[in-house]
Amino acid sequence: MESIRYFVRGDYSHLIKETNGIYSILEDDFALKLNAFLGKYHSIKIPDTRNAIPPDNYAELPYGKFASSFEWKLKQTSYEAIEKIIGRKQNLTILDIGSFNGWLSNCLASKGHTVVSTDYFLNKDYGLESYKYYKTSWLPLQMDLERTDMLESVFDVIIINHCLQFQAHPIEYCNRLKKMLKKNGALILAGLPIFRNPQNKIREVAAFKRRYLQEHQFNIFLKETKGYLDTSDLKELKDSGFRFNTYRKFYLNNLASIFRPRHPFYTYGIWNNDATP
Repeated sequence: MESIRYFVRGDYSHLIKETNGIYSILEDDFALKLNAFLGKYHSIKIPDTRNAIPPDNYAELPYGKFASSFEWKLKQTSYEAIEKIIGRKQNLTILDIGSFNGWLSNCLASKGHTVVSTDYFLNKDYGLESYKYYKTSWLPLQMDLERTDMLESVFDVIIINHCLQFQAHPIEYCNRLKKMLKKNGALILAGLPIFRNPQNKIREVAAFKRRYLQEHQFNIFLKETKGYLDTSDLKELKDSGFRFNTYRKFYLNNLASIFRPRHPFYTYGIWNNDATP
């Protein structure tokens, strides 16, 4: 496996730090902001032990007895779509953005690919420290996910892992990521919930933010984001060259969203830098 320095642009190599196998590249101002955010976040977030997955069972993810929720069913379907896109290609270099508890990085590394996983969180339940509970190897990296300029353009595949809706400017973000791909590379947008009518979601996000501000004097979002995607975002992504496929296993959910437009439909997107149809 390549060292972390292979992936980090030379101008930022001096920022590389390593703690217990977890790497970071954080400029001072953002490090202060992130550490303050994470400290507050962990102090007020009470883990729901009813839904917690024991680390010994991480290797089964996205399948297994602890992965029966709707969210994990969606992740299973995403993984099957990603496997189909990658096909029989071997020894790929893959960037997993928003890697959560490492489930996708582990699946891809187990296939022999070189994987860099990025996230803000370090917690073992939903962050980069989960790395130590897997038998496969990859490079876990804490960084400002929007700072695509910090990484070299050396990736065969980049996957935005069920988190595009939390980026401040999703379309601009995708356009920057496209520049990080090798020739014939693919940018995959996994697990996209798209709202035809986002009014309920807008109110839900506003109430969610308001609750944390009122109860904890805390902005629950590290960066400003609208927190959802709607059909206008989908159109912009299509106009920028993405192709979309709905998840067949969620056919009934997607069909219902036509008649209940305030409920999302679920899809995934692919962009190839060779414009292959």
